[in-house]
Amino acid sequence: MPSVSVIVPFYKDYAYVKQAVQSVLAENLPDCEVIIVNDNPSDRTDEFLRGCRFSDTVRIVTHETNRGLSAARNTGVDEAVGEIIAYLDADDFYLPQGLRRQVEWHAESGADICHGVTVLREQRGITRPSHSILARDKRWFQINRTDATIADLPALQLIVSSWQSTYKREYLERSGIRFDEAQKKFEDRLYVLETVFSGATFALTSVPTRVWRRRRDSITTSAKSIEDVEMMTALIDKCTALAERAHKDGRIDGIHVRREVAHSLSRLLYELPVLDVAVGNDDVALPLREKLSRSMGRAAPDSELFDDYIVKSLIVDGRRDKRGHPISLEHVASMWKALAADDWESTRRLHLGLAEAAALKPAQKISSQENPVLAAPAVVEGPPAFPDCELILHLGMHKTGTTHLQRQLVRHDDALKKGGTLFPKTGFVDHRDVALKPNATPGHQEFIRAMAARDTAFREEFEREVAGSGCARIVISCENLSFPYADADRRIERVDGAEAFFRNFPKRRIVATIRRPDQYIESMYRERVTNTDTNETRSILEYLNEHRTGLLDYAAMLDPWRNFANGNISLIDYADLRDSPDYLSLFSQSLGMELPGYSARKAGAKPTYESPHWDEIEIIRIVTSTVQDLRKRRSVALGVLNSTHADRARKVDQSVLSVDDRLEILAENRAYCEEFFRSSGFSYDFETVAASLEAERGKWTQPTGIDYQLVQALLNSLHTSEAVIGTAPAKRRFTGKTGSSGGLTRMRSTLMPVYRHMPGPIKSLARSGYRWLAGQPKAVGARSNQQAGA
Repeated sequence: MPSVSVIVPFYKDYAYVKQAVQSVLAENLPDCEVIIVNDNPSDRTDEFLRGCRFSDTVRIVTHETNRGLSAARNTGVDEAVGEIIAYLDADDFYLPQGLRRQVEWHAESGADICHGVTVLREQRGITRPSHSILARDKRWFQINRTDATIADLPALQLIVSSWQSTYKREYLERSGIRFDEAQKKFEDRLYVLETVFSGATFALTSVPTRVWRRRRDSITTSAKSIEDVEMMTALIDKCTALAERAHKDGRIDGIHVRREVAHSLSRLLYELPVLDVAVGNDDVALPLREKLSRSMGRAAPDSELFDDYIVKSLIVDGRRDKRGHPISLEHVASMWKALAADDWESTRRLHLGLAEAAALKPAQKISSQENPVLAAPAVVEGPPAFPDCELILHLGMHKTGTTHLQRQLVRHDDALKKGGTLFPKTGFVDHRDVALKPNATPGHQEFIRAMAARDTAFREEFEREVAGSGCARIVISCENLSFPYADADRRIERVDGAEAFFRNFPKRRIVATIRRPDQYIESMYRERVTNTDTNETRSILEYLNEHRTGLLDYAAMLDPWRNFANGNISLIDYADLRDSPDYLSLFSQSLGMELPGYSARKAGAKPTYESPHWDEIEIIRIVTSTVQDLRKRRSVALGVLNSTHADRARKVDQSVLSVDDRLEILAENRAYCEEFFRSSGFSYDFETVAASLEAERGKWTQPTGIDYQLVQALLNSLHTSEAVIGTAPAKRRFTGKTGSSGGLTRMRSTLMPVYRHMPGPIKSLARSGYRWLAGQPKAVGARSNQQAGA
């Protein structure tokens, strides 16, 4: 087997690079080196890569300055000693024996290049990823060939990326092909065409060899800046020019030029944001137009071209463009002709439509990081029913002791009412006896459902309770109202629903508790993992990469609600509440709420939702990754957490986030929130927090070694669960006419309005009866004994 050099460019890929490198080392190839090219020179990156403790077969080469992905790959080739060169992005990985299969087939075939089939791992916005063969590979390349060229396999022009193939180093040196370092991003297409048009021989293996991870913050999926758009446009110009030049040199037929122009047009229509900028009326658009018109003018569209089998795979009649509009072949041909003729008035009309083109404004930076402008609330005819009643929406946020506060508000509702405050029973969801955690509740969760469904009956029920109370202040508490996992448009849609739902309450206030962002992230992550139904198996850095904007941009999370309340928002520092011996009193005082007859001695101990330690989280990740049956998974996870609870007090927990990780989180949160905090009258001392984190630098060490007792607890819980799952489940005692749970569901929906007004003891009996009918055992909750919101 030939020697192999695998080149891994690295730039802030902290969450993924270990898996990438380990996927190579796991193959145990006899003569293989991994070259990590560090294109992010900094003390933090150097320390991180050293901390990975890779084997001696892994070399780290560091650029003096950031030079981009193309330069990193070229550096790797210059450093390589292997006979075969492979490219692996730091966030991708090889399938088991995938690299070995590709290298063996490469050597057997004697080809210059060996293409491997890629599995697409889709994990944007979801926790359990989906996997599928890359569409182009499945259609064109999932075959075994040993000596293909573009002359006998024209589809080679459609290879997606340079990193799908392995290359003879001798071929690269002979051809002189290198990555274009002016293309710091979006460099792959040009490199692929250079190799395909060079006359190289290709081997193809039908066996999938590697995984391409598509994630929210990657180069291919993240929001694009004007600089990105300029590089995309330059790439189109370079690719079509290369095809034109190769045709003039006699290396390819003219049809390949036309196919390349069609390929570029398909990307403009279906994928890239380039035309959105190029049709603008500003100086940014002008240089883009010149390149685009030149590129599209290198071939002319005609009806025969649209019948070409390659072009038909790229441009489909009726396929929707990137703005969601179906476009015909006639429209595509018109767009092509307008671009090639440098006719930007026609291009603008075709791209935007006549009405939008007439109202076009200068192009702006097209980044999804910007918060959309909220429309003013709709005017409601008729006077509101409760003009003087203050509506307070407490949004949490998550992991800030919200459940403890909600339990105290329920416990002391009489004192609240005497002080003129109603904590409504309507919409309050009690999970005390059915959740894994004792005393668990999402609070007024039913309001979210009712607002989305525009449930008039529920709204009227709530308003009757308000009218009957005679209170001047209403407090609704539900941390899910912050919608931390929703995108901006979805969140605004939800708040618009609240505007309509609470139209009879014009006097409003929003209350949110602000937690230090690094602690917030880690607590949210641990809660997500321990809720095994979420299928969360990612590392905390992967989780952060997926959700960083949504979770760290408190301003985007809360600003729609601030507008809902006409600017009336109260922000409370969680550290103050957490350290207070009487959470409820401090919370009430901050809102001007009176509690006649209330005594802190009656408040009761803080219920505790103690977050499991870091190593327990790793065990639960293993459980979720390996146990597919949900019932067994819950049973195993709960068994582990309950059996190790007593040991938790004797161990010291620690953050799995490094000091640099936490400082970066703090800095990003500050960039998002500092102005929002200031304009909301909330003072948060970012500098002091940063200083306290810096003070930990000499004390923090990366966690290592999972406690043996935890491993034993996992094995015991697995064995116990297997015995329980192996028994036949109790049959349901009532299934209704459908023979399923439909009768129970209808009965529950019918009786829910009655249930909401039952006294607590009667509710408990009702829940027990429902579980008996459904054949459900009583849930067992985990015990915990530390502070709320940990």
